[in-house]
Amino acid sequence: VAARFCSKIYITSDNPRSEDPKEIAKDIYEGIGDTKQTTIILDRKEAIKEAMKNLQKGEILLILGKGDEEYQEIGDKKIPFDDREVVREILQIGN
Repeated sequence: VAARFCSKIYITSDNPRSEDPKEIAKDIYEGIGDTKQTTIILDRKEAIKEAMKNLQKGEILLILGKGDEEYQEIGDKKIPFDDREVVREILQIGN
């Protein structure tokens, strides 16, 4: 869907659990087809920062995958991570 409708795509980690995030990203990348506007940034916070930095007037940024989850599952650990908080931090706003 992103490959069909989006002008830019940032592939990042969601909840890789025991899978290799690089392999997950590679599989997604290979499924896109035309990857001219596709960037892989495995660090989710950095990917969000980069996407926000490159947002142009009239564009809409959709941050997908985590929804309202407040953690990332990496290996057997749940690490605190909330997309909403990351965006607030980048924009330097409170709740």
